[in-house]
Amino acid sequence: MVDHGKEKSKDKAEGSNKPAIEPLRKGKGRNFQPIAKVLPKLLRQLGIDNRLKEHTFLHLWPHIVGEPFASRTRPLFIDSDGNVVIAVKDASTGQEISFAKADLLKKLKQAARGVGISINGMRFDMKRYFEKATSDEFAYQFQVPLPEPTEAELYAIELSVDEALQIAAVATNFTIEPQSNSDEHHDSTGADFSRLAIRMRTLYEKELRLKKWRLAHNYPVCSQCGDVTSRLHGANLICPLCFATGMLEMPRGGYT
Repeated sequence: MVDHGKEKSKDKAEGSNKPAIEPLRKGKGRNFQPIAKVLPKLLRQLGIDNRLKEHTFLHLWPHIVGEPFASRTRPLFIDSDGNVVIAVKDASTGQEISFAKADLLKKLKQAARGVGISINGMRFDMKRYFEKATSDEFAYQFQVPLPEPTEAELYAIELSVDEALQIAAVATNFTIEPQSNSDEHHDSTGADFSRLAIRMRTLYEKELRLKKWRLAHNYPVCSQCGDVTSRLHGANLICPLCFATGMLEMPRGGYT
């Protein structure tokens, strides 16, 4: 005869040895946002996200166009209209590219979609292939080294009350509501996100101080929003954030 009472006691004993890990239920952690959502948002705010995509695309140039254009052309940047500005070695190279424009543009658009940006067209610049500055803006931005602050100079910058509130608000994206049935898994996860929140808050604070320091040391200023930046984009000389925003507002397929 089977003793069902002993079986229940045995099952209960085995169950007590299992780790008390309870998956997050719907409704818990309501204020918590996954890292995959928080980091891209912060990168866009700092103007880093689209810049990385552009750099990746420009570095692919020799592989996209192939020879003979790879050794006779050089991509400079992507202007505010979504055109790749290309430095050509001579007029004959520009003419050859014009003849092959349709095929090259098709390859460029396909490669751009692969890195998350979109290309409208291309235009040529015959003055910058040998890296000779032709304007004050070009010489100032790319040939004259801009000063960089020391750690002491950076943290000597005073922040306003509003800026302090902005820094504190960064951590709210990482808050986790306390659970009534906490365990080691949840404690470890909470500690990880607390450390991440501190790092992101420190990064944002440093960015604010750096912007104020650069403004005081005559860094370039965006012609559209007036923000100080270490790099300006396109013929209109706009900052990375305005440049990325302009690309997002353009009705161009393939950009996400």
